[in-house]
Amino acid sequence: MQIDKKKLLLKDLPSIRQMLAFIAVYEFGHMSAAAEDLALTQPAVTVLIKELENKLGVKLFDRATRTLKPTAAAEQVLPFILRALNELDDLNRVMQDYTALHAGSLTLAVTPYSSQNVLPKLLSSFQEQHPQIRIHIVECEPLQLIPCLLKDKADLALGALDKQLPSLSTYTVMQDEIVAVCTDKFELPSADIYWEDLKQQPLILTKVGYGIRTSIDQVLQQKNILQDVCIAHEVSLISTVLALVKSGLGIGLVPRSAVNAADQDVKVYPLTDPIVQRNISLIHLKDKNLSPSAQAFLNQLPA
Repeated sequence: MQIDKKKLLLKDLPSIRQMLAFIAVYEFGHMSAAAEDLALTQPAVTVLIKELENKLGVKLFDRATRTLKPTAAAEQVLPFILRALNELDDLNRVMQDYTALHAGSLTLAVTPYSSQNVLPKLLSSFQEQHPQIRIHIVECEPLQLIPCLLKDKADLALGALDKQLPSLSTYTVMQDEIVAVCTDKFELPSADIYWEDLKQQPLILTKVGYGIRTSIDQVLQQKNILQDVCIAHEVSLISTVLALVKSGLGIGLVPRSAVNAADQDVKVYPLTDPIVQRNISLIHLKDKNLSPSAQAFLNQLPA
């Protein structure tokens, strides 16, 4: 909506007090009654009406015996002032609903893993408390999570960060660790395995830049075994990694929370030395004021 600032000079516009004084005098026909209704002194109401007449350049009331009678100009002014005051009243009501979370919306950018494994519980709890808030979910690849915030496409983001950025505020929702999963087709040394045990094994990983891949590659490089691992398949989704694992196509490296404890088709092997953990966090831009709905969504996290 374009606003012509040249036409909207504050000194030329009626004030709210002047408009309320006009309505009160129009309704009661007496300065004294209007003053009592507005909890003002009679001289104060007289000044407000005079100021309004000066701004509009017209006479608004004629004295008729003991009452004030609206002029023809006042009849012309009345619908505009009523409309302006009604709009302001609507504005106040809408903002009260907005701040009280009786209305509003919230847009969440989420990675595929977070949308399947973390978001449902958060969303269920929030909507139970604030059913009037409209929720919009933007699913995006991990590399697009922060750009969604920067481009103002989301209020909050839910996912894992490879590194902390000074422009972001993060709130940990859950902590997870990377584990190896496979079927009985593959023999691994023990219940807990070392990263070196993965050498020459057919690995199923997410693609570079997706999910936990950055953390995996960092460990393999630190151990100087990146050149010794055999990457059999690279996919976009952790759920696809698990599907290929169940088909016996290799050993998958996934977050522990992605593996269903009741799933008898795969074995889970904790990876040690090092144990690689990652935080799933709610994220927002530090320099952006949060809407009441976004703040409420954050507030449901444990302190």
